[in-house]
This record gives sequence, C-alpha cells and structure tokens, in this order.
Amino acid sequence: MKLAGATTGPRSPGSAFVTWGGTCLLALVLSFELASGEFIGVAIVLGSLAGLLAVLSGTRTLSILWLVGSPTGFVFINNTLHVIPAFTMERAMFLLLAGLLLAQAALGKTPLALDRAEKWMAGFLLVALASLLTMAGRRPLALWLGQDVALLVQTYLMPLGSYFIARRLIWGATPLRWLAWCLVGAGTFLAFTAALQVLLGFMTFVPTYMEVIHSQTRATGVFNNATEYGMVLNACLLFALMLYLRTRDGLSRALLLLASVAMVGAILLSKTRAPMVGLLLSLGYVFMHDPRARPLLRRALVLACLAGVAAAPFLLGSEVLEKRIADPDPIYNRIAGAATALNMVVHNPLLGVGFQQQAFGENREKYQIGFAGVGAEWSTQITVPHNEHLNVAVLTGLLGFVLYVGVFRTLFRGLRQARDRAAVDEPAHELGCLAGALLVIYLSNGFVVDFPPNIYIGLLTFFAAGMAASLDLAGRTANSARPGAEAPGRRVS
Repeated sequence: MKLAGATTGPRSPGSAFVTWGGTCLLALVLSFELASGEFIGVAIVLGSLAGLLAVLSGTRTLSILWLVGSPTGFVFINNTLHVIPAFTMERAMFLLLAGLLLAQAALGKTPLALDRAEKWMAGFLLVALASLLTMAGRRPLALWLGQDVALLVQTYLMPLGSYFIARRLIWGATPLRWLAWCLVGAGTFLAFTAALQVLLGFMTFVPTYMEVIHSQTRATGVFNNATEYGMVLNACLLFALMLYLRTRDGLSRALLLLASVAMVGAILLSKTRAPMVGLLLSLGYVFMHDPRARPLLRRALVLACLAGVAAAPFLLGSEVLEKRIADPDPIYNRIAGAATALNMVVHNPLLGVGFQQQAFGENREKYQIGFAGVGAEWSTQITVPHNEHLNVAVLTGLLGFVLYVGVFRTLFRGLRQARDRAAVDEPAHELGCLAGALLVIYLSNGFVVDFPPNIYIGLLTFFAAGMAASLDLAGRTANSARPGAEAPGRRVS
C-alpha cells in the first residue's frame, strides 16, 4: 500500500542516500552486537526496527505487536531498561497507541464518542482518580507516585483503555486470524518456558525488573506470579479453540491440538487452583454459546477424565496434591481476607478507605473479622484481600464498585447482542463468544486473587471485548447503510 503523497518516479539521490545509509548503519550495529556476544542488544535493535515497521504499518498492526510482545519478548527489553523510572514496554506501547488514536481523532479520522461500556469505565476511573488525589497529601510523594498512581494506571486505566483502543480499529476475519495465530504462538512459547522453568530450573525467561513470586516452585513464565501465567495460558487456549473451529486444513488442526495440549499441561504446571477453575468455567461459557464447539469440548472432557483417572495414582502420592491442591491454608486466608475487606466497606461505604496500593494492609487491623468458623487471625498473614472485586470496593467504596459492576454488566450485554446479530460462523459471533469467555476468566479468578500485580490479562481481556464491539458496529453500520445516508465516523486500520 502506498503512503499518501508517494510518487512513482525515480527517487532522489538524497532519498537513496538515507535508505542505503540507514540500512548500512543498522547492519553495522547488528554486526557489532553479534561480534560482542550481546544478544540482548541484538534483540533490542531488532525489536526497535520491528516497532518502527509496525508504526508505519498502522495502529492495528502496532496493537497486535503490543498484545503479542508483552507475554513474549518484552521481558528482555524491560529487564534491560528497568533503570528508567516507571518504564515498561507495556506502558510505552499503551501511550503510543493512545497518542496515535488521539492524533487521528484531532485530524477527524476516528471518532472519540463513548459507547455505553466506555461511559461506565470513564465513571469508574473518575471516581478512582478522585480518591487517588485525596490521598496525595497523606502519603509520601515517592510512594504516591510509585505505588498508588502506578496502581491506577497499570491495573485499571490500561486494561480499560485497551477496550477504547480496540473499539476504534477496523477488524475483520484476516487480522483477527493473524492475531489469534500470534497468540497461539505466544501460548506455545509460554508452555515451553514452563517446562524449562519447573522441570529444569531454567530461569532465563523469569523477569528481573520486578519482584516475582512462585518462580521457584511453580510456572510463572514472563509474569509476576503463577496465577496470571495460568490465566494467560487459558486465554491463549481459547484463541486456539477459535482457530480450530474455523480451520479445515489437517496440518493446521494438528498443530493447534498439539499447542492446546502443551498449554493445558503448562496450566497444570502453574500448580494454581484458580486458573484451573477459570479454565473449566470459560470452556463452559463457550460450550453454552457456540454450538460448533460442543462436539469438540465433549470429546475433550472425556479425554480429560480418562487422563485424570490414569494420573490419579501418581497424584495421590505426590507433593503437588498435598501441598497445593489439598492445602486448606490459602482458602482460610481468602475467607478471612474477604470478610475483613467487606467489613472495611461496611464502615466506609461511600468512598472506601482510599485509593492506595496498601489500603487493605494498612487498615486491616481495625477491621479484622472471621467468618464461617474461620478466625480473624487468618487475615493477619495477608496484605491484600485476595479478592479483586472486594478490593475495588475497599479502594473506591460502593460508588466505585457499582460503576465497576456496571462495566462488566454492560460488556456482557453488548457481547450477547453482538452474538445474536451475527451468524454462528461469522467472526462477530466467534469473537463475542471468545471475549465473553475471557471476561469469565477475569471475573472468576478475581474472586480469589488481587489484580494489581497482573499486567497482561486485563489488557488482553478488554482488548478482545473492544474488538468484538468494533466488529458488531461494523456489521450494524453495513446493515443500516442506505444510498445517500451520511457516512458513519471513520475508524483506523
């Protein structure tokens, strides 16, 4: 595709000089890095080149790079550039994408009008921001910026903002298929790192730019913890399922099945119960809403049961069952933590205790309470309630919590309407099912974990919902278009 203003005549000597000079300079830098054995430097140079090409290719291509790079190659760049305060590739790419869309909006190329879900999101973010600002004078500036502002940006603004970005891009069968294959590749990469990490103790892919828990005993991949690792593998598995249902090529189907088996194995290597429950619930959601998936899921259930029976003798005698699956301590922690968090909300109903990263831990002693035979002392071992949804209420009160619930209610309603308006084999219906299943993963895991450490799963979940909204809007626009009617607001590719 030609860029606007491109000419077809011979290039000027200056243009040729810049092209060849830049190529030679890049080759020289790469040669130097290779000769020095600095493979991280090579990765940074090639990554920068890929980023430049992605920017020139369009906002949609850049967004795909963002979603695929975060669970794979960005970890090496983050490890190298962590000396830059607050820098991560995820944040930099988000700012770049948001800036490009705002610039295109200023030029009249894409609309900024909010849909219903975005209005609920904006309301929640405004309440959270107001609460954050009230805490500014009560906290040391370094902690307020480094912890509290980072909490708002990374845990809420960026995931909800990814919906805003995705909804304003043009999606169709081809870019959706490219993204799905890339995410299946990312999931396969993560499964490979799990085997290296857990079975061989190979820690090359474990981040060093942030604190990582679980990495010595459970698969964490490039993430902060095993829970997010399991959730992301679950999401990649759903994209593999979507591709399998659409693909008729035998070799491609075989590769997708192998990748899916590897991802299920990696989820088991996370040794974490919440992602396993989320996997079952998300597949159940797909089973209910996509008739084409039911035969495959039935066969998968039978095979899983047979595999479980075969593995039972080994599991019964293993430490995994005793120390992870059957360990009641984390359950008691979560019961006491949830009761304590709920007690905080009861005593601070309107605005919560304030938007800060350590809100629960710093206020826990005043509100400790037990529930259902679980003593209050079980909450003394935790600094977060291990319940994302209750934590939102602790941070923003019932005002923020109602808006937070409204976001998900509106998203599920929009996805249902998108599925109803599309045929079963159309991308809009497929993506409506997949995005709904991703929301199920997000919500179900949120009942037993807190999301501030989880960077990526929110980005992918809300981005998928935004893609579904974009496809639905395109379908409605095409169906309602009439000769002479005013053209709808343009979006960008």
